[in-house]
Amino acid sequence: MSDEFHKNKTGKRVGLYLTLIFHLSVLIVLLLVSINSLVAPEASFVLDFTKQEQIEQEQKAIELKEDISRELDQLLATPRAQIRNVVVDIGSQLRDDRHSNPNRIYEEAREL
Repeated sequence: MSDEFHKNKTGKRVGLYLTLIFHLSVLIVLLLVSINSLVAPEASFVLDFTKQEQIEQEQKAIELKEDISRELDQLLATPRAQIRNVVVDIGSQLRDDRHSNPNRIYEEAREL
């Protein structure tokens, strides 16, 4: 009777262990499926701003041309009285200090 009791007891343990292993493996599979279903719906979006950047660069170029045009118009609109000949202005300040009597040298130059 003791052999029969041990076989019966061992059989119950084997059945319990097999049931436990089966249920744990089913639980693991279900958890993996639920984790994959949570991760899978994530989607990524790619936003392409190249056209927007091209439009902005074209607008900047147009604005730059307009600014330059305005500045040129302002420069051309300045009255002529305010424009001076810088070379003539600098020349009026020149003096000949190399010789003691520059007038004599100028007269000799005219004679030649």
